[in-house]
Amino acid sequence: MKKMKNLLLSALIVAPITASASGMGVYIPFTPSQSDTVSLGSSSTEYTRNFNSGAGFGVAFDSNIGKDKLYNYRLGLEYGSADFSDNPELTKSTFNVVNTFGFGVYRNSRVRLWVGPRLNIQFSKYAHSTNPNYGGGEFGIGIAAATGINVSLGRVVSLAADIDYRNAVVAGSHDYTSTYGTSSSSYSGVNSGVTARFYVLFKFGETFQPVSAQQQNQNAVDQSL
Repeated sequence: MKKMKNLLLSALIVAPITASASGMGVYIPFTPSQSDTVSLGSSSTEYTRNFNSGAGFGVAFDSNIGKDKLYNYRLGLEYGSADFSDNPELTKSTFNVVNTFGFGVYRNSRVRLWVGPRLNIQFSKYAHSTNPNYGGGEFGIGIAAATGINVSLGRVVSLAADIDYRNAVVAGSHDYTSTYGTSSSSYSGVNSGVTARFYVLFKFGETFQPVSAQQQNQNAVDQSL
């Protein structure tokens, strides 16, 4: 039942952008650096948890890969994992919904360079490679500053890359199960880090047409009526 609910939720998220997308593709997210600054329960004492570099896999939908228009919206659904630096046996796995609002500061028929903000919604879980009794979960919402580039290889395929720096407010718990039951320690704080993403995107009949040419075509149609 839980898996079915997750599938239905994913379908509700993906359906609107799929209907209006100019293209879609796959990508690899790579996080060379990230850390958590958190406090346990109601304690005001903070401590920092660092992570090793991590990678994953994602699917992206984009409203404007290479058109001569200012704005694009990109939805990314991705999964990745990273180990704790001070405890490599403990792994944090994350499902991330990445909402990118891009503004094309430079664009031609081959290249689109954009900047813009990102809104991330993340769901994480912890697993210990040698101790199945240890686990936990986390939820977070964050914002990021991002910049990226799309390079058209023809009418169908584009390569793309972007990089961002994010700060996310997170809350979660570490759980330990023993013969006496399950004990939990809750925490809250901020997750921050840098992520680079590398894409292969496929365009749905999208073409680069300058705004002036679009206006001329529209005027020609109006005069013919």
